[in-house]
Amino acid sequence: MHTSRRSLSAASAASANSQQPDAASLSSSSPSSPFSPSFLTHPSASSPRRFVLGVETSCDDTAMAILDADGNVVSHASASQWHLYEQYHGIQPIAAADEHKYMIDTVFAEVLRAAGLPSASSLSGVAVTAGPGLAPCLKIGLDWSSRLARSHSLPYIGVHHMQAHAMVAKLDHPSLRFPFLALLVSGGHTEMWLVESWNRMTILVQTCDDAIGEAFDKGARMIQIERRKNEAPGAALERMASNPNANPHAYPLQQPKRMDQFSFAGIKSKLQRLVMQLGRDMEEVEASGRKLTPELEALIPDTDPLTRSMSLPNAYVQKMARLMRLEITKHAEDVAATASHTHQPIITSTAISTSSSPSTDVASTSELAPTTPSPLRPLPLSVQSDLCASFQWSLVDQVCQRVLNAFYLVRHRYPHLNLQHLVVAGGVACNQFLRNQLTQIMTKRGVQVISPRPLHCMDNGIMIGYTGLQLLKMGHSDQYDLAFHTRWPVGPHMEHPLSPEQKRKQERRRKKAEGTFENGKMRKRERRQKSQQELTQGLNENENTDPEN
Repeated sequence: MHTSRRSLSAASAASANSQQPDAASLSSSSPSSPFSPSFLTHPSASSPRRFVLGVETSCDDTAMAILDADGNVVSHASASQWHLYEQYHGIQPIAAADEHKYMIDTVFAEVLRAAGLPSASSLSGVAVTAGPGLAPCLKIGLDWSSRLARSHSLPYIGVHHMQAHAMVAKLDHPSLRFPFLALLVSGGHTEMWLVESWNRMTILVQTCDDAIGEAFDKGARMIQIERRKNEAPGAALERMASNPNANPHAYPLQQPKRMDQFSFAGIKSKLQRLVMQLGRDMEEVEASGRKLTPELEALIPDTDPLTRSMSLPNAYVQKMARLMRLEITKHAEDVAATASHTHQPIITSTAISTSSSPSTDVASTSELAPTTPSPLRPLPLSVQSDLCASFQWSLVDQVCQRVLNAFYLVRHRYPHLNLQHLVVAGGVACNQFLRNQLTQIMTKRGVQVISPRPLHCMDNGIMIGYTGLQLLKMGHSDQYDLAFHTRWPVGPHMEHPLSPEQKRKQERRRKKAEGTFENGKMRKRERRQKSQQELTQGLNENENTDPEN
């Protein structure tokens, strides 16, 4: 059965045994207007308690939540797709969309039951993720929620997924005030925003290739970390890197030089080559049976920074691997010259971070199967720990440097802004070490680092419902035929990008209002009238010029 391989979790602030909504509620007659009513003028505005439903299906979690008009969470529920994540070694959009379609009614019934509401008619508004995200998954959520809102004439609004990640911090930290900085780190996004209001955001820094969550997950697969049950690859990498004996300087990975963007693809590629080389070196050392003697150790130059900074087990492996590639019978100067051409990276890292969640946020599509080559054999645990620590050290050192650079840039360009908070949100924000490192560097500069609860850092319906509620209170609402957006740009005044069909309808309404609208029939009628006028005018001219008259 399908339900045996699906995980459904729910939490409620008020439990009651109530009737589940019947399926006919989604197929009832819909209003003729394409616009949803305003939340401020909705008939439920005079009711003592109003409820807003938040729907999240941007990636691989089917999540919903119900909040009251004061922003209190009444109930929330989610359906996990962990079995598909393990099966495809990542997120497969079509399979994820099919799972959303199968589970969305079950999640809705559960969240209604947990809230003690008899049916969807008890709702006063619907908020749904409109983008960015995976197109098949977004379409399932938008189609379902628009049918629900249209059938009950409910106010309806689409929410920016990353905007919701940033704004949910206000739910957990009511003292948070605008403006503030927001670092959004997830499996699909790595961005830093200047947030001035609910609908005014500016991107300061963003990634030019991979997201940090994707880099963590793929790095964990490259190292072949043995994961626990239902443990995400990024969480496994964090656990291995937290080993007290792990050396974050064992394998330094070179950082990109540009400070105006994030870039993690190069560090990930360097890790891949390093893991493959270590795997081959391990096999050579074991096949040789050679032991490291003082005479052979003297042949390794003491000026090698990589060997000098490594822990003893890894130094032994590296030295033996070098010796296997050298001809010991040559002169000592030849050996030293050959060893001087081995890899000698420069240590530039200063911080550590990792992800505690799989790549489940905005626009992160993994492959059907791992495309990164695996080492010839699993590496020893001590080597894996050092690799994990070095990898996360390099990634977060880059994040910390870019955050500081963006902070100084904002303070220089906008000296009138009183920035007191940095919000760290998204799936990777669950990493405690990331928060600690950012807290350490930002506290010295008078900025407090805050982060939502771990539950609110993951994809959830609470953040969508909370952000949608605030926008509805401000008088915003969308059409029932709102289109999804796999990429949704953020600007100083963020608005919904319109689909081509919506743009045509908007232009048609504008022309009708101005009295300049012309459709095909009107143009044909005008052409016929013009032809008749020209014909009549020609006949009249001929009659006037007739010599007999």
